Amino acid sequence: KNSYKTFLKELSNSIKSYEYVHETLSILRKNKIVAFTEDSKETAVFKLKVTNLLQYFDLVITSNDTNIMKPNEEYYNLIFKKLNLSPNECLVIGDSYEKDLEIAKNLGCLTVCVTNDKRADYQITNFTELIEILKGH
Repeated sequence: KNSYKTFLKELSNSIKSYEYVHETLSILRKNKIVAFTEDSKETAVFKLKVTNLLQYFDLVITSNDTNIMKPNEEYYNLIFKKLNLSPNECLVIGDSYEKDLEIAKNLGCLTVCVTNDKRADYQITNFTELIEILKGH
C-alpha cells in the first residue's frame, strides 16, 4: 500500500495535460466526452483529478470495466452501449494509432492522432484544432 501511495505521489509530480486541453474541452463540453484507458479506475481518476480534467468527462472506461487491456474492441462497444451512440457519431482521440485508433477507425469512428500518424483521419499538434475538425462534421 505504501508503494502505491509513493507511485501516486511521483505520478502527480510528473503528469501534465496537453497544452490548451482545458480550453478545448470546456468548449466541446456540449458533446459527450469519454476517457478510456487500460489504467485501473483508481489510477485513471487520480490522473484526471491531478490534471483537473475529470470535470469534463461524462464517462471514464478503464481496464476494470473491460477486464482486458487495449487494444480491444470491448472498450468501444462499452462506450457505444453506455452512451447509446453508433461508431459514426464518435470522434476518438489518441496518441497511439495501434492502441487507441485502429479499432475505432475500423468500426467507423472518426480518428484524431496527437502524434504525426497519417493512418488516422486527422493529426493535430494543438488541441484547439479539434474545434475546427468537429465543425466540419
